[in-house]
Amino acid sequence: MKFVRIIMLLSVMIYLTCNVSAFDNEFVNGSVYFNDKKCTVYNAELKVGEPATIKAVVYLKKNVDVSTAITASGFGFENVDQPFEVIDGPSEFTETAREFSHNAGETVTFEWIVRPTDKAAGWTIPLNIAFTFYDRDENEGYPMEFTAANIMVHDVHYSVPASTILICDATAAPNGYAFTSITVNNVTGLGSGNITVTYNPSVVHVTNVTSGDGNALAVQDWNIDNTTGSVQIFAQDADESHNGDVVFAIVNFHAVGEYPDSTALAISSSELIDYTSYGIIGHSVTNGIFSIIDDEPPVITDAIPTPDVILNDNGRPRTPGTDVTVLNATVLNGGSGVVNVTINLSRIGGSDDQVMERIAGTDVWTIATNATGGINLTHELIVTASDGANNTDASVIGLTVLLRGDVVRDGDLNSADALYIAKYLVGKEPRPSLLVGDMQPAEGDGVITSADALYLVKYLVGKEVPP
Repeated sequence: MKFVRIIMLLSVMIYLTCNVSAFDNEFVNGSVYFNDKKCTVYNAELKVGEPATIKAVVYLKKNVDVSTAITASGFGFENVDQPFEVIDGPSEFTETAREFSHNAGETVTFEWIVRPTDKAAGWTIPLNIAFTFYDRDENEGYPMEFTAANIMVHDVHYSVPASTILICDATAAPNGYAFTSITVNNVTGLGSGNITVTYNPSVVHVTNVTSGDGNALAVQDWNIDNTTGSVQIFAQDADESHNGDVVFAIVNFHAVGEYPDSTALAISSSELIDYTSYGIIGHSVTNGIFSIIDDEPPVITDAIPTPDVILNDNGRPRTPGTDVTVLNATVLNGGSGVVNVTINLSRIGGSDDQVMERIAGTDVWTIATNATGGINLTHELIVTASDGANNTDASVIGLTVLLRGDVVRDGDLNSADALYIAKYLVGKEPRPSLLVGDMQPAEGDGVITSADALYLVKYLVGKEVPP
């Protein structure tokens, strides 16, 4: 049937309701919610049979009794053929929920789960919540009513998602412990259940079963068989039914196998019982996996450079070996195999994720590098090792980069360097570092002479490239 939006001719009743999200008077303050949205929700839409939640949270300022009810505008308490029905809550549409003997400072919550019936199909209907606060000192009632939502009910039926029993995955290190939850998702009216989970007992044992928190059944008993690998669990709630996603049980495990053992946590049999009808609730199952993981990272030792001081590389030849260093790191296997070792060379002008190569037949990982940046500084180059289980370890390699020609070590090439070499050549200063002072020829000759002084001076006046 084509959906018809009808503004119900019930203005006499509608004007009595207040379209506000909160209220405050001398007795109470509080808020009303529709599907967790503060009222009033004007654009609510539901299908026939689609559940929705209406809730009132009331903070009491005086000693009062609280009475409340939900109503659909145009359908009085005497009308048994209501456009909504209560799935779960303190009262039906034709009843009043009453809370007695509350004291100032208390918070009282009323919550219903409702759904439209076929009678509501094609209509737009205000859904209201009505309060009466009774002053116990005066024995007088003070009414108040709010429109929670103006609901357009489509002339189509809501398809309830199938209930599913889900056991979540779990992991533990060898000889470690873990737990997982068994939940019943998308369920309505759950009262009890009996579930059996099987597993490989050479991989894992079950050590205990406990109840969950919140929206959960209470575990009554269980039977663990770690010889064949199964645990049977019975849980229920005799006081009320449970809806939505319900925690059935919490299962505790002990890993008895080794990395990388794993086993299915298979729901081999299951039965869910409706709280009201005692009928069987249809459902599907989703199994989990228990995996033994490696939690021991690789260990980096002996992270060293050879040599630990080098010259900067600007493209001009150097004395062989003075501008290149070999960086080595010994990496010990943590259990699942070393798969990757990298080093951050960004501080000296290289990659921030440079891959190091393993020397065949050893635990040593290596890389040879020069330095185009980070001049006149000592750097801690970070080495990171990863294994097959994504465990990591980190260490540092210290490396100093010098500027060729910077004999006074101030980080720049200037007249101070030329003056120092000149004074050294006439015996007025100690010999500067051969590594930075041996500039001419480009490949070096092992001594510092007037040729080195001349090259530096010519560079300073723009007649030579940087040394």
